[in-house]
Amino acid sequence: MDLKEATLIIILVCISQSGFCSFPPGDLANIKESLRISVENATWEHLTYRLERQLHKLWNKESSHEDVIPEIHYHRLRNTAGVFPESIAHKIRRRGIVIIRELLDKSEIKREQSHLVEYIYANKAFEDDNFEKCDGIYWSKAQTRLRQNEDLVKVQRSLLGLFHVRNTSSGDLREPKTLVSGLRIRVPKKNSSPRESSVSKGRLNSSGGDCLERWVNPAYQHVYRHILHDKFEDYDPFEMDERLKLRSRSLHGRPKFLSLFQGWLALSSVGAGSLSVLPLLREATAYVMLRAFLKDVPSEIFPGCKPGEPFFELSPFYHRLLHFNMIPLPSLSPGDAVWWHDDLIHSETEDVKETESIMRLLTGPDYELNKKYSRHLRHNFILKQTLFDNKKHIDERNFKGSSGFEDLNALGKTLMGWSVNPGLEDPSLNKCSCTP
Repeated sequence: MDLKEATLIIILVCISQSGFCSFPPGDLANIKESLRISVENATWEHLTYRLERQLHKLWNKESSHEDVIPEIHYHRLRNTAGVFPESIAHKIRRRGIVIIRELLDKSEIKREQSHLVEYIYANKAFEDDNFEKCDGIYWSKAQTRLRQNEDLVKVQRSLLGLFHVRNTSSGDLREPKTLVSGLRIRVPKKNSSPRESSVSKGRLNSSGGDCLERWVNPAYQHVYRHILHDKFEDYDPFEMDERLKLRSRSLHGRPKFLSLFQGWLALSSVGAGSLSVLPLLREATAYVMLRAFLKDVPSEIFPGCKPGEPFFELSPFYHRLLHFNMIPLPSLSPGDAVWWHDDLIHSETEDVKETESIMRLLTGPDYELNKKYSRHLRHNFILKQTLFDNKKHIDERNFKGSSGFEDLNALGKTLMGWSVNPGLEDPSLNKCSCTP
């Protein structure tokens, strides 16, 4: 173990045991110094040149719409046994995003949307027409049925199949694990403004972790090793091996999971621009990772990162090139889905013209870390407890009509790990013997 590794381990241990969600400036400076990252001027100039050139093409429509944001109809994916055609797969790996048109039938979506509205109103899960509070709803029967929908799960397998792994000892990593997320319901209102762009780290942009982890977590350092050592062109966002080495606890002791894609399932019509992205996955990731180490950035600052918070937010000052060049997505119809790579920079607007309803999506592989997370998830599912990594989660323990074990089909049970780990919980009695 060299001095750099030893220093990082000491810092991480002290931070994780302290339980604090903020760091003194001196600690941040020490963390940055211990990383010993030096960005060559030639590397940065080459990176910004590539970004500027590619952004110019995107904004001047030198690329076709579907080349900017790739799309595919679900029936076409189904006809290829769930394997993306190579032309589409290449675009997804480059852009980090894909729209799946007509993934679910509109009649099914309309029915589940109706049940969801009934659940929300029956339990008074909003305040004075402020439906943003509903983002924290997880356990309605409608959400459970949609999560275990066979077609939705097939698409998750297709997405996981875009990744490659050298070490195959972890099993079939194309099989997904249930990683639940909430809703997004927005109604038209005056004087609204777009959210700041944020870099996703997993479920609700947190993955149970801290925004600093992409720099200080040794596993993430290996994920981004080419970027951090002046070889960003060699960085492969779809290499899975190093991501599989993530630990089960974050800097602050919260349970972690590995989400590789997240997304939206449209439960209503969704207007163009409700979601915007920076569809240059490799270059934008490199820009964010290296920006913290340029000479104009104070030693105690990781631009866009507030320690203790899961969100990484683009700074209009430090990330100007990215911040002002987000690409709006086209409109979605009920039953359409959009999925994006967990490292893709994205932003959501609060300024909607019509009421929009969306179910948030997450997918990750069925392997050790996510299996551990599933045990915590089963505990929360049975007891309807607040999810440990989402402060906005609504307490649904006394809600009428929430989903239970009896609402899971065979696929749903498998996705949550019940068929693999029998006896850990007693769902029939709404009791759970596992340790959350």
